[in-house]
Amino acid sequence: MKTLHFLLLFPFIGICQQGTLTPPEKLFPETIHWTSQSPVKNQGNRNTCSAFGVAAALETLEGVPKDLSEKYLYAVQKTNDYANQKETSTGQLLYYYPNALIKDGVITESELPYNPQATRRWLKDDSEMVKYIIESDIGAITLGTKYKTKARIFLKEYEYLDGITSKNVDYIKSLLKNGIKAIPVSYKLYLPAWKNYRSSTFNTITPDLGYTLFGVTGKPMTFTDAKNLYSDNLTERILSGELKYVQTDSDANQYGYHVVTIIGYDDQGFIIKNSWGTNWRWNGYERVSFDFHKLFGYEGLVLKSVTIKN
Repeated sequence: MKTLHFLLLFPFIGICQQGTLTPPEKLFPETIHWTSQSPVKNQGNRNTCSAFGVAAALETLEGVPKDLSEKYLYAVQKTNDYANQKETSTGQLLYYYPNALIKDGVITESELPYNPQATRRWLKDDSEMVKYIIESDIGAITLGTKYKTKARIFLKEYEYLDGITSKNVDYIKSLLKNGIKAIPVSYKLYLPAWKNYRSSTFNTITPDLGYTLFGVTGKPMTFTDAKNLYSDNLTERILSGELKYVQTDSDANQYGYHVVTIIGYDDQGFIIKNSWGTNWRWNGYERVSFDFHKLFGYEGLVLKSVTIKN
């Protein structure tokens, strides 16, 4: 199993803070699915962003409650990791969620509430059992006997977007135009570019902070400056390795992976729903530029339909 470093981001307090969504009229184009979204939540100081992204997308599907249990979703993933790999990692790839959702389903928040504060961090020298219990926040026996039996919502149809397909802006747009209201995606990101502040509007996240581009001229440049000089196929030239695009921060801990949920787009980029509470940016939402998406999109998951059992 491939392990990624998912950042521990912004230890907010509270897990279901709902903002007042009163954006100006221009923020209501048909391609942004505001009315289908459940309230913005807060993952706290845990590595559970993938569970929040998956839950946010499931909650837009017909017949699904608007408050699913992220604790259950993440605990099932960590239990599967421990059972199959005998190892525990922080965070989780979206790739592993569909099989668990088909087999183990999902329950509601009221049935298994989320704890935003990790009891403690597991250490490298801890046993794999200890790592698993700390990371999952629930034991395998309790999860299996007490909570899996409550699952009534099971994934029926989905599409996994790999490292190439997930970068395809036109394809993501087509999905959002044709019935899909939320798509969890994993981004590689530079943490300071995603810093916490409140805003009355969107402040587009671009590929500038944390990176320098070489090869367009004889001098290092930001992505935006390079695009102003040479706009044709700039992202493609970077991805192919023709242009050198390097990290500028010597602190490697400032770089990692994070899952958010795309809920639509406008002419400047994709609108994302985050899981860092409603005090982050615009009521917990922000815009990422299409260029950022092309460069840093890592994977995505399209959840299309579920089976709800009585």
